[in-house]
Amino acid sequence: MSRTALVDALYEAFVGSLPASLQPQARRLACALGLADAPETPWSAVFRDAVTLSAPLLVADATPGLGGAVIHDAVLAHLLAVILAFAIDRTAGGQIVASAELDAVLDQARLARDGALGRVAAEDASACVDADAETREAVADERRIVLSGAGIGLDRYVAVSLAKQRLGLPASLALARAAGWEPRRRRILARLLDAVWMGLQLHDDVVDWEADFARGGAWAVALAGGAASLSRDENGISVRGAVLRSGVLARLLDASARRYAAARRRALALGATRLAAWAREREATLRELARHEGESPGFAGRSRALSAWARAAPG
Repeated sequence: MSRTALVDALYEAFVGSLPASLQPQARRLACALGLADAPETPWSAVFRDAVTLSAPLLVADATPGLGGAVIHDAVLAHLLAVILAFAIDRTAGGQIVASAELDAVLDQARLARDGALGRVAAEDASACVDADAETREAVADERRIVLSGAGIGLDRYVAVSLAKQRLGLPASLALARAAGWEPRRRRILARLLDAVWMGLQLHDDVVDWEADFARGGAWAVALAGGAASLSRDENGISVRGAVLRSGVLARLLDASARRYAAARRRALALGATRLAAWAREREATLRELARHEGESPGFAGRSRALSAWARAAPG
């Protein structure tokens, strides 16, 4: 079974375990969270990269003979953790409308996630509870920073962004423990995943910065000096123009490429060759994008918009 098919099958099994009254809401959850346009978009169509929804499979790739049931539990725990992380983020940002039915589905997802994680490695059964708290705190920190309009440094941005990704670690680390990986290999795995999540985040925060700013604040603006500073300077030039002239977008894309390079090296060290190949492709893509952005500020956003237009255009 392919990775995408596995993700969708595991989610459908979760939906089937719910009371009948909650199943319709669960099937349109991606749309309800603002991650898809069509009501019943499968999760495999929401995130198309090789890691976001199925990170524990890289442990399976590097551990031949690992049992199927424990892998499936780890992927389910991870999938639901990612969904819940986005729910935390979208709720804090006011991008979704809460309802009793939606809250009930998310509560069931949390229970199923924790149960699956406990079946993978009992020692890690509470790991997502701690990660939930760290994620919520980081999301709140992000909102305070970007809404303030103040400038910040890259180190602060990275620290908050990594804390937002905490829910992306427990399932993979639990599977590595179940597979008998020694502590050093598990630490490499954690750093590998941090590099992947940060690579993805940096890219997203470049191509989505204008939409984020329209909703109240964006990391790119904060990293370029802050909205208040940018609006006062540049002889009245717009915040958008000031961000583009600052060169911050190219720097963030270059930082993303460096994170993918780090992920590639760590994947090779763990024997996760498929992930290493994916990270190598992403590294090359981001380096090229950073080069174009440096030569023509705003290129990344224009490229993203053109790609979306091309996908939506009739055949």
